[in-house]
Amino acid sequence: MKEIEQVEIKIETLRSKMYQVFTCNPQSSDILKISQTLDEALNLFDALKDSSESE
Repeated sequence: MKEIEQVEIKIETLRSKMYQVFTCNPQSSDILKISQTLDEALNLFDALKDSSESE
């Protein structure tokens, strides 16, 4: 599996997890942690996408 596909899966997993945590407890500190990890994954996805388009 390509790295970009792995990152896509990670993004979807993190989004789902953040939604589940938020619906159970909107004040949870886990939301911030998940959000930061999701942001990093989205930045990585954008970088990988940009590099694959320039090839």
